[in-house]
Amino acid sequence: MDENEPEEEKQRSSNWLVYGMVFGMLAGVVIGSLTDQLALWMVFGISIGIAVSAGFSKSGK
Repeated sequence: MDENEPEEEKQRSSNWLVYGMVFGMLAGVVIGSLTDQLALWMVFGISIGIAVSAGFSKSGK
């Protein structure tokens, strides 16, 4: 099973990034709809979601 550990670790970090992108985009759509600046907040939401999820994927060991 040792040969599968790096692949499993890549999968876990990839999952964190996907979750971050999804939740970030969701938050960006909600805030952008409320402020009438959808494109701006979608980009901010995705960026912040990726940054937060990258932090969680590294500290979640």
